[in-house]
Amino acid sequence: MSHTTVILDNGAYNMKIGKLDCEAPSLIPNSIVKAKHEKKRVFVGHEQSDCSEKFSLFYVRPIERGYVVNWDTQQQIWENTFKHLDIEPTTSRIAYTDNNYLIPALPDVSNEIFFEYFGFNEVYKASASTLVAEHSSQINNKKCAVVVDAGFSMTTVASFVDGVLIQDSVIRIDVGGKALTNKLKDWISYRQLNVSEETYVINECKEDICFVTLDFDRSMKHAKKRYEENTIDMRYVMPDFHTTFKGILKDPKEPTDNTPSIVLGVERFATPEILFNPSDIDIDQCGVAEAVIASMSQCPEALRPCLAENIILVGGSACFRGFRERMIQEVRSMLPSEYGINVSEDVENPETHAWQCGQQLLQNVKVPWINRKEWEEKGESLEYSKFFKTLVSSDELKESRNFEEQREKSPKEEDEDF
Repeated sequence: MSHTTVILDNGAYNMKIGKLDCEAPSLIPNSIVKAKHEKKRVFVGHEQSDCSEKFSLFYVRPIERGYVVNWDTQQQIWENTFKHLDIEPTTSRIAYTDNNYLIPALPDVSNEIFFEYFGFNEVYKASASTLVAEHSSQINNKKCAVVVDAGFSMTTVASFVDGVLIQDSVIRIDVGGKALTNKLKDWISYRQLNVSEETYVINECKEDICFVTLDFDRSMKHAKKRYEENTIDMRYVMPDFHTTFKGILKDPKEPTDNTPSIVLGVERFATPEILFNPSDIDIDQCGVAEAVIASMSQCPEALRPCLAENIILVGGSACFRGFRERMIQEVRSMLPSEYGINVSEDVENPETHAWQCGQQLLQNVKVPWINRKEWEEKGESLEYSKFFKTLVSSDELKESRNFEEQREKSPKEEDEDF
């Protein structure tokens, strides 16, 4: 019996979901929203587009710090989404990106929800980074990959060989799109206009106006210039949700009406700078470029040149203009000069790339599905045997016969293989 295959990249801000044969995924907010002006209604998932005024929204999110912590909320959003997209679970199977199954100490009831509540026939799980790395290995024939997933609630960096995760290489940074939006709200509220409750509007402002600079000090000096010499300052006219539904970018020297607006200068590049320097907001962790080097350093030295040549940037926070160029610049400066470097050459849209990788994998490669009968008989032990086998430590990799053969090759042979 053939089943409809559904791919769900369960992001903390947006879910990316669609059937295997669709051209592109639907982006559905992974949250439930309550609006001040509509006290008798909540907006679940895609229903947020029906909210006429997106001022002072209160969010309930099932995912915090990268992991599902509110399963009732998550189930409600999934159910609403499946109905909206005409997905019939009882005749479908679902491929699902999940971080909870990687941490045994965290509760993971996704199988119970998918099999018992919705009635899906089969389930396949992988992290978003794993889908990207396996796609790079099996579809693009790249031996090694470093995947940087700059998401909404955190950023993770992990190294893979032949699509297999090197467990010691996983680096987590507690900075993502949520932290950037909150910090931008703080700066604007302190300097110009109280926007502490305008999460939706300021998040859109961040996406529209912010960029990553290649030279922070130079940009700071430029932002201090006045009038015509200053090309950094930009006015953001906030939507009123009656005549305009999205913010409008204007030159700050243009005359203004009574519509609330803010002028952003330093904030435009200082906000995403936090990804590269978390210490700017008192988070004692390395930046995303340093995390790439730290992840690679946990891998055997012979593999590091190969890893440097396939650094893949995914996640919504990787969409900032200049993010890729800054990553190349910083990683290049920390690598030996003889190493080549390649960053995200084939990634068109970092936010949907993991979903698209999953789509191409499922169309071309056999993956380890779990069906309901298997899950009922063996439960979590079967899940561990099918999904956890992708986890290896760098010590195990060093001891493997393949690695020993690789290490014994001449430099010329290594270059050809890598």
